[in-house]
Amino acid sequence: MGGAGILSELAIAAWATLAWGLLPEGSAREMAFILATTTWISSLVINLSPFMRFDGYFLAMDALNQPNLHPRSFALARWHLREVLFDLGEPVPEVLSPWTRGWMIAFAWAVWIYRLLLFLGIAVLVYHFFIKVVGILLFAVEMGWFVLRPFWMEFAEWGKRYKVIRTRPRSRWPLALLVVAVLVVAVPWNGRVSAPAMLKAERHAQVYTPSPARLAAILVEEGQTVTGGTAVAQLDNSDIDLRLSMTARRISVLKYELSSIGFEDAFRSRAKAIAEELEGVIAEQAALRADQRRLELVAPMTGSVGDLSPALQPGQWISPHDPLLSVSAGALVEAYVAETDLPYLSVGDEAAFIPESRAARITARVAAIDRVAVSTLTEPSLAVPYGGSIPARFSDKALIPDTAVYRVRLTLDGVSSVTVPLRGKVHIAGIQRSLLGHVFQSVAAILIREWGM
Repeated sequence: MGGAGILSELAIAAWATLAWGLLPEGSAREMAFILATTTWISSLVINLSPFMRFDGYFLAMDALNQPNLHPRSFALARWHLREVLFDLGEPVPEVLSPWTRGWMIAFAWAVWIYRLLLFLGIAVLVYHFFIKVVGILLFAVEMGWFVLRPFWMEFAEWGKRYKVIRTRPRSRWPLALLVVAVLVVAVPWNGRVSAPAMLKAERHAQVYTPSPARLAAILVEEGQTVTGGTAVAQLDNSDIDLRLSMTARRISVLKYELSSIGFEDAFRSRAKAIAEELEGVIAEQAALRADQRRLELVAPMTGSVGDLSPALQPGQWISPHDPLLSVSAGALVEAYVAETDLPYLSVGDEAAFIPESRAARITARVAAIDRVAVSTLTEPSLAVPYGGSIPARFSDKALIPDTAVYRVRLTLDGVSSVTVPLRGKVHIAGIQRSLLGHVFQSVAAILIREWGM
């Protein structure tokens, strides 16, 4: 009976489920639960599949009354493929009705696709779950024997029929497509390197208040160009004004006491102390006036004003921990390029930056390339957790890239300053390379990394 194995496993699963419901808490109950769940899954998902030679395959043969379903359908599918491609005129391996032949060919293709995906998944799993050397060897064996070997065997059959194939008119189209595919894969035609990037100011400075103060007036507007040292805001501090008035009165009193030394014995006995106190109060007054001058905020450099909140109003108190505005100068693009694309770039390459929020295309040029991978992302918006495309994770409150990326700086044409950073993508015209070369380089990089070369 084809379903004996499945029925046996289902019976075991039923008994395990009953045991899980009756046993007390402990390892035995957990084992019963695992046995019940894994048995159900393996029975219904794996054993019932007709694509592998398990119970489901034999049940399908019995239901369809088609013995040796796999080898017969494979032979029909290979024959049909050769006839479609080359029109060889070979006899059909088995005489069947058109309907039966059609579904058997479709079934063979479904089995091939299923096994290809399955073996590719197994190859990736053995690569990741074993130690480096063993994982690479098992991956190579899995790919060579189960994935590449069937293709090689079919190509060998084509080689045996080469003399007949080249005489058939229909073979010209498959051969032409094969030549085109080889050219597309082997000829270096694509040199564009794409990478996530951020357009931002080359120099950026924020303006803070030196101490808690009241805003008297904003002297600039958003986007206004200012020169270094230009006043941008005026602040008031009533505490400083009060202390200045108090020191002025104290200085007047001390000067009067010093001037009265000649006719007042009390002042004459403490003349030295009065003079020292006067020096201290004058120094305090100078410090307060310096603090008062600092209440007139100036631009730290020449650039454009930005980050100016429209909610700021005269009379509002400003904290020294909150920036009042910022001044930005220049513009550059910082792109983060994958390790595999880095060898194809060089300083001076032409590029284009395309912001996410606009359709505009800004021309650029590579100015500098870092030769050491970044350890932390300084632009969080480029990371996946913030909507970017660079895989990264948090570690000690820092964003650590999951893959090796290198920072590339680009200068822009026609952009003098940027007040608001813009996220986008940069396309760099690098050295042209073929798809096959790109694959070989990726494989070589993986081998070098995993083998520790």
